[in-house]
Amino acid sequence: MSLLRELKKARPDAIRLKLDSHSVYRFDDVTPAHTHVSILKLRNPKWIVQLTSRDSYCDDLAIFLLEQIDRLKMNNLYPDRLSVTNVTYPAPWKFETVVVVPPLIWNGFKNKSAALTAATFWAVPAFASDFLDGNDGKAFRHQLCRKDGWRIHPIDWNRERKTSKKYD
Repeated sequence: MSLLRELKKARPDAIRLKLDSHSVYRFDDVTPAHTHVSILKLRNPKWIVQLTSRDSYCDDLAIFLLEQIDRLKMNNLYPDRLSVTNVTYPAPWKFETVVVVPPLIWNGFKNKSAALTAATFWAVPAFASDFLDGNDGKAFRHQLCRKDGWRIHPIDWNRERKTSKKYD
C-alpha cells in the first residue's frame, strides 16, 4: 500500500496544501491545553518527513526546515541514530541545527500505521547543545524526558536556548 493511502487512512483530516514550493499535508491536533500542527512531506515512495509544532507553528519556519531537509540525502541519514546538521537560521529564529530523528527512534504513527511508522522521519529545529549527531534513541528520549530542569521541547518553535534550569 502506498504511503499516501496509508496517510489518508491514518489521518483522514490531513489536508494537502502548498507551502511555497513544497507540496505537503497538514493536520492539527487540538486539545483544550495545546494545538499541535504537523506538516508531512512525502520525499519519495519510501520516506516521509514530519515537522511538528506545539502552539508556535509558523509557515516561514516550516518552509525553511523543509528547504533544509530537501538538501539532505535521505540515504545518508543514520537509520538508528540522530542526524544533526548545522544551519544558519534567518531572523528571528536563533536555532543552529536541524535534527532528523529516524523512524526507528521516532515511531510517529505508532498504533495507527506500521507502514507510516517505518517510513516517517521527524525533523526539529534545535540549538547546537540540544542533541549530538549520532545520538541513539536512549539519549534522545533522555533529553525529551529530563526532570532535572534541562528538558528540551523541540516542538516549541518559540523556545530559547536553555542557559539555566527551568522546570516546565
